[in-house]
Amino acid sequence: MDAASAAETVAFLVAGGAVHGLSGEAAVEAVSAIRTRIREIFKHDHRAVDVLERVEVQGADPVRLADLASAIRWHAERDPQFAAELVGWATLGAAPVVQNVHAQRDAFVAGRDQTVIRVDAEDA
Repeated sequence: MDAASAAETVAFLVAGGAVHGLSGEAAVEAVSAIRTRIREIFKHDHRAVDVLERVEVQGADPVRLADLASAIRWHAERDPQFAAELVGWATLGAAPVVQNVHAQRDAFVAGRDQTVIRVDAEDA
């Protein structure tokens, strides 16, 4: 995963507080730890800290999310250790995609690792 994609995913994760596979207190703790680490990385960049605080206090809108992702990406491009952490966090926010297709004729779908289950008309 590249730094830009990881930064966008982590910005969304930090803003929303949702972690795939975790719920309740575990998700809150994971997001809190990520926010603490990001704040540590941002400590000398007052504009980036301001962006993070606006997301935490005011919530996520498209502009604030883009600003946060941009700040995260900028720091990740300059700090390889932070970039590696970022990719790890991004996997926490990436939920698997499930695609269900119901068709009476040919269906064209895109993706990887698909399971096709044939359902006869009388079973549907």
